[in-house]
Amino acid sequence: MRPETALIHRYRNSREQHGAVNPPIVHASTILFPTLAELDSAHQARSSYGLHGTVTHFGLIDNLSEMEGAFGGHLVPSGLAAITISLMTFLKAGDHLLVPDNCYQPTRRFADNVLAGLDISTTYYVPSASAEEIAELLRSETSVILLESPGSDTFEMQDIPAIALMVNQRGIKTIMDNTWAAGYFFKPLEHGVDISIQAVTKYVAGHSDCLLGFIAARTEEDWKRVDNTHYAFGTGHCSAEIAYLAARGLRSMPARLRVHQSNALTMAEWLESRPEVLAVHFPALPSHSGYQLWKRDYTGATSLFAFEIPKRNRSKLALMLDRLKYYGMGYSWGGYESLLIPKRPQITRSHAGWPNNHQLLRIHVGLEHIDDLIDDLDAGLKRYLS
Repeated sequence: MRPETALIHRYRNSREQHGAVNPPIVHASTILFPTLAELDSAHQARSSYGLHGTVTHFGLIDNLSEMEGAFGGHLVPSGLAAITISLMTFLKAGDHLLVPDNCYQPTRRFADNVLAGLDISTTYYVPSASAEEIAELLRSETSVILLESPGSDTFEMQDIPAIALMVNQRGIKTIMDNTWAAGYFFKPLEHGVDISIQAVTKYVAGHSDCLLGFIAARTEEDWKRVDNTHYAFGTGHCSAEIAYLAARGLRSMPARLRVHQSNALTMAEWLESRPEVLAVHFPALPSHSGYQLWKRDYTGATSLFAFEIPKRNRSKLALMLDRLKYYGMGYSWGGYESLLIPKRPQITRSHAGWPNNHQLLRIHVGLEHIDDLIDDLDAGLKRYLS
């Protein structure tokens, strides 16, 4: 069964659902056991309390786990929770963590404000660093390396297989934020990564109406370790309604991703052809520094990337963005609608990995007709440069 078919047909059974196409929404705090013997063995049940989930959650977990090639997975309330719970699982006082300098900004905030208070130190490494260069940053107390490829806002690519092989040989855990590829166009666990995480909020749910994260573990041992941390914090999974929305979105995700990819590539090529555009940061473009890594390891591209234009004052930026018809301004992506926001990576990074002072714009190319999106952005660029 091919992936597109599997995501639609697995983990739902209309015969067991009174003929309904979609699995039901099941609410529960209390889980009942009909006999004392079953109560005594409740620890062997998949759920013995509402925090552990219901059948509404389990179908989504199993479908996502199978897509990622995981032993198993856990739903958590957000993509950020997927990051923080994973880090808390494999770090302890006195440990050292490696994080790419272009990481998701709340990850940096967690490392600097929370982990530092727990006597866990963090080193931010150059996003394009090779496995050999990262090896030079390792300490005896290094226990986890966080990976993100392509990275947030500037979309540098990492050689994930080489880095994973290098650190796994040293007993260091690898955790990858795989939200950009949606767990579909790239399979970190197949390339030696221990934990793959993503914000299901984005492409899986796909409709900008729910918050949800997923942690996929390659081995049973790591799945159990995450399980212990997850329930120790009492984070549970999510509401049954949110799980239902994400499960529904997952079934149509491959079809949506094909349009996202096509629109994004057309947009990126159009932007690259414009004389006023100084650079386009999209790994699927041959001009991108990480194109060969993307081509080797990924089966497709999603629709989030960035581009640079000359620096103008804030009023010019407002003139461009405020009058766009088909682009919203908001701090998310992965939904059906297009988004465009200004970004300033130089104000948060440790390294001089973003030295220029051009205007960086992050774009999420939605499912609208690409000609409408191009026409709208073309008019916006003309207002900006007028």
